[in-house]
Amino acid sequence: MTAQTSQPAAPKRRLSTRAKAAVPAPEIIDETELLATPIDEIPVVEPVSLVSGQGQQGAGFSFKVLATGALYRCQVMRNPNQPRFWCITIYLCLDGGSPDKEQPRWLSNDLFTREEMPAALAAVQTNLSGWLADSSRADLRKWVMSQSSRSPMASSPRFAEVTAAS
Repeated sequence: MTAQTSQPAAPKRRLSTRAKAAVPAPEIIDETELLATPIDEIPVVEPVSLVSGQGQQGAGFSFKVLATGALYRCQVMRNPNQPRFWCITIYLCLDGGSPDKEQPRWLSNDLFTREEMPAALAAVQTNLSGWLADSSRADLRKWVMSQSSRSPMASSPRFAEVTAAS
């Protein structure tokens, strides 16, 4: 048996300003080129994007509508009509991530047991655009796509009074 000596890992290097400048700029697509491209080859732009890096509490995830910048939280909660079951809820958040209490919550009609809940939420998170596109959620999709980004200060009644008085 031979003993192998472990060598320390090489330190991670940060890119210098010069190295960053060497990164090619994104390609700009000409509109005429795009019009000539067959529809099957045009990349699909997702209308929503998952948001990571926020302090997440509870079982759920955050997502943002790319066109408007509106931030939402999708999570599970006890169904208010049948508390032994769980349902999915979506609510609009202020830019800081806290719930916008002036906006209503959307509650699904689904009834999940505690055991079914994690898989159901994971399925929604995995294919959020497809889940929102389902015809049974047309009203939810319309509401989600129509809201705009909301600043915490702009939604505060005290801030509104101060700006109106100015």
